[in-house]
Amino acid sequence: NVTAIAPEPNVPQDNNSDLVKLDVNVKQNPIAPGEEQTVTLIASDPITGEPLERIFVHLTIKDPSGNVVKDYTDNDGKLSPTFIISEDAVGTFTILGTALQAGVESSKSLTFQVQ
Repeated sequence: NVTAIAPEPNVPQDNNSDLVKLDVNVKQNPIAPGEEQTVTLIASDPITGEPLERIFVHLTIKDPSGNVVKDYTDNDGKLSPTFIISEDAVGTFTILGTALQAGVESSKSLTFQVQ
């Protein structure tokens, strides 16, 4: 009779881990419905400030209702997608950027207003 040991639940990281510094920026805040928004996520070395080139990054954008409207991934440490804000979207959008390095996830969130 073998008892399985449950893994520790994932403890949320405060902003960035020691391995990765994440920067998330938006081109326009506030922005009007129907306009083009650009979101930039860059993973860099917290000590040197140099961008990390071989790191998995994930960018999720949620509308004011909490629905995921855009989802982007890449393996080179940087994402900078441009997308059109929906005509009927007004309120606070949430951006969540994450990076995975050596099994450690770092995350950073940001909001922008559509009005």
